[in-house]
Amino acid sequence: MTLIINIKYFLLSECGANIDIFIKNCNNLKNKKTYKLEACVDGLSSALNAHKQGADQLELCSRLDLDGLSPSPELVKSIIENIPIHTKVMLRTHNNGFSCTTSDIEIIRKEIDALQELGVKEVVFGAIEKDRLDISLIDKVCTWANPMKLTVHKAIDTSCDIIADCKRLSDIKGIRSILSSGGQSTAMEGIDMLIKMKEACGDKISLIPAGRITSSNVESIHGILDCTVYHGKLIVGALD
Repeated sequence: MTLIINIKYFLLSECGANIDIFIKNCNNLKNKKTYKLEACVDGLSSALNAHKQGADQLELCSRLDLDGLSPSPELVKSIIENIPIHTKVMLRTHNNGFSCTTSDIEIIRKEIDALQELGVKEVVFGAIEKDRLDISLIDKVCTWANPMKLTVHKAIDTSCDIIADCKRLSDIKGIRSILSSGGQSTAMEGIDMLIKMKEACGDKISLIPAGRITSSNVESIHGILDCTVYHGKLIVGALD
């Protein structure tokens, strides 16, 4: 007790009127968020609102009503010029599953070239071949996109062996993270698989939970998963 009183008087004498600021800063450190919020957006207005409402980074798509397709170069340029936070850009040519034809791959290569010219730092891509991740194509996309990094999107949730595919991805240079809802519609429904995926990813790849994660439930989900980034359309609230 005497030690506590002496420390208090020391702080008062040294900090004077600034003791309240000292205490406030200590509380801020205690309550400081230890994870990032990634908002999924499909336009300049929603991106601006996401940034204003506290998003740490963005995933930029078009047609969120189709679960996200590649955005136009014009939209990408507008986002980069107006919003000063890390922005990932979707590479997805159609909404008919996650398989890629030769034509799709040619389009993706052209999109990569355009994004590199715009200064994009990271892309989002995934592909399925015979019910497993198309590791060969993902590896090629990483090579074409270099030095851009790559997040593998929720195509992995349709794999028949999610854990094995997580481990296979760890051997590909350039992959930064995996976006997943654990093979289910929502993160909470797939929570057990997400726990296993995080362990399988190890230190090489970051797992980004997704699937109806909102500003209301992200804290409780973080309490279970303890990941570094969480993703959602409503991760920082409604963006309309």
